[in-house]
Amino acid sequence: MAVVAAGGTTTAITTAVAGTGYGWLHALDTPASPGNWALTASLGRLSAALLTAAGDGPAEFARHAVPAWQLLGLAATAVAVTLAWRRHRLPRPAHAVGLSLLAVALLGPAIRPWYVLWGLFLIAATGPGRTLRRAATGASALLALAVTPSGFAPTGEQLALAGAGGLLALAAAWGAHRQARLPAHRPLGSTA
Repeated sequence: MAVVAAGGTTTAITTAVAGTGYGWLHALDTPASPGNWALTASLGRLSAALLTAAGDGPAEFARHAVPAWQLLGLAATAVAVTLAWRRHRLPRPAHAVGLSLLAVALLGPAIRPWYVLWGLFLIAATGPGRTLRRAATGASALLALAVTPSGFAPTGEQLALAGAGGLLALAAAWGAHRQARLPAHRPLGSTA
């Protein structure tokens, strides 16, 4: 209850100081609109199309397909988050947070490409196996370079800059790795 009170108070004070009002509340459902590319919305649209094509009887249920899939996605998210925390709560809490964020991004009612990054970054840093960490790191790097802050497809110039930046980062990482593998230099006259 204290968390809800603190969150509400912070929101009220910040909104009053900023002078923006509460119009932003109406925009919160925008990403969850039926036209977004979340898995649940896509399955809902596919189900609606199949129900509509099936004839008059099933077509009556077509308008409920997207909300039904979104509710199923939220239920699956709750199950995935619960399982992640039951398994990783004590030995790897940051990994459990990463898995939870990934479940919310992939199974929730709305998705933007950077939502996936939130979970991938934590999994890359805290995953239990080297293979998982490397795969999550690679996916994070690719997604971070391919996704612009606007969420729209990158232009050719943006792709070129991202590619050049990625190559520069790889060159720097390779140089650091090579430098770390070189034997330490000993001072002249050292017998060790």
